[in-house]
Amino acid sequence: MPRLSWPSWAPRSMPRLPLTGALLASGLGRRILLLFLLASGLPLLLLGLGSAQMVETLAAVAGRREQARVLQLAALQVHERLLLARDLMRDWPEPDLARPGQAPALPGLGRGFVRALHLDAQGRVDAGDAATRELLDGMTAQRAGTLQVRERNGRALVLMSMASPQGGRWLAELSPSYLWQPMLESAPEALWCVQDVQGVRLHCPAAPSGQGDADAADGAAVRRQLHTSWSLFLDGDFAAPGPGDWRFDLVAPPPPFELAGMTMVRLLSGAVGSTLILVALLSVSLVRRTLGPLQQLRAGVDRLERREGGARVDLRGRDEFGELGQAFNRMAARIDAQFDSLQLLASIDRDIVARREVDELFRRVLVQALLPLECRVMALASVEPGRVPRLLLQWNDRRHLHKVRRSLRVLTPVEHQALLAVDQDGDWAGAAWARALGEGLKVLPLRWQARTLGVLLIGWERAPAPERLGHAAELRDRLAVALAAHQRERELTWQACHDDLTGLLVCFRPDQRGRV
Repeated sequence: MPRLSWPSWAPRSMPRLPLTGALLASGLGRRILLLFLLASGLPLLLLGLGSAQMVETLAAVAGRREQARVLQLAALQVHERLLLARDLMRDWPEPDLARPGQAPALPGLGRGFVRALHLDAQGRVDAGDAATRELLDGMTAQRAGTLQVRERNGRALVLMSMASPQGGRWLAELSPSYLWQPMLESAPEALWCVQDVQGVRLHCPAAPSGQGDADAADGAAVRRQLHTSWSLFLDGDFAAPGPGDWRFDLVAPPPPFELAGMTMVRLLSGAVGSTLILVALLSVSLVRRTLGPLQQLRAGVDRLERREGGARVDLRGRDEFGELGQAFNRMAARIDAQFDSLQLLASIDRDIVARREVDELFRRVLVQALLPLECRVMALASVEPGRVPRLLLQWNDRRHLHKVRRSLRVLTPVEHQALLAVDQDGDWAGAAWARALGEGLKVLPLRWQARTLGVLLIGWERAPAPERLGHAAELRDRLAVALAAHQRERELTWQACHDDLTGLLVCFRPDQRGRV
């Protein structure tokens, strides 16, 4: 059996939601599931009801056709038995005059005929059952045979008369069990009724035992019965006066319309029920796929609310949820970067207040700010004032993240003036002392009170986003304050230890004690 695979648009990572847990506990999940069930269940139910009625109609039409076929076949078999009885009577011999009152051996008597009577040319009974004599009134005997119906004691008798060659005639009563046997064999559970052209019922037995009472008590069952009629033409086969048309009526329940041993109603009910179950399962699956990304987004929002770093969602689909997950991750990354920047700026402010060494501060900034700013290289260059200005350069890159390199060199007057002339953010024009940093650098001057105290050089692989430039500018402002505070402290210390007029040293710093 082939294994089912996820569609390409579906997320690969999906939290499983229990049906009785997060799925039904979610108001959105309940509404989506209810909409799915209503949108699919109602049309299926209506289709099932309409199909059931259509199947019942088709079954009734097919039942009527089958019933008409059975009825016609049974009527034709009755007709064949009538013709067979007529042909048998033609071959009946004359009674033996030597044995008056005793009928000869008659073919079919006892099976197709109940009793028989023979009259001579003068109308006297010379053989057979004399009790049948009274049934001859109004009947003629011809060689073609005469078929008549007589009522006696509330029972219809089918009689047949046939003229004999010597001028007499035979009269016989047909056996009901023999004559109507084809109908009982064709549909024993059905109700049969046969009547002649005058409306005399020739054969109308009661309903089978137990069925008639049940059908009479159940009106719906009676209405479901199928009624079929057909007329059998007999005048062409028997002499006048002919028997007319016999009307055959058949009342029976419709035959079951089955497929693979099951009724169509049951099949439709099973199909509709199975489809509803399948729709419910698919609805639950779709709701789970919908609530899964929502649960991930909600969990990510909760982590952001608790200010947990690295709050991300794993939604890799190509639909709207995938786009929303990517947007959330970008937003979370920006928020993390903002928090990191704020924490770094706050630590710089604390170091400034605590009067930490500026070299240590610069080293920590180069290590901590490189990744949040997503740059490849970062450098800080500060000018140490004096009679011979010197440049202290510290830099860091991604290849050696925790290894800050530094260099100290004397600035030429041209280099010193070029550095002091940098007063705006922009592209770095380049200098001999910054060749190790590569090209494509951005310069952010560290200025305080209209003076350039140093520069912050940053190199990106590609054009930085505006928020990255904003974070770099905020970092530049904090570093400018720290560098200005450091230089101001050095100026105050120098003024306190040197004479204002002569510039001679009048006190010792702690690191100068013991020196001559």
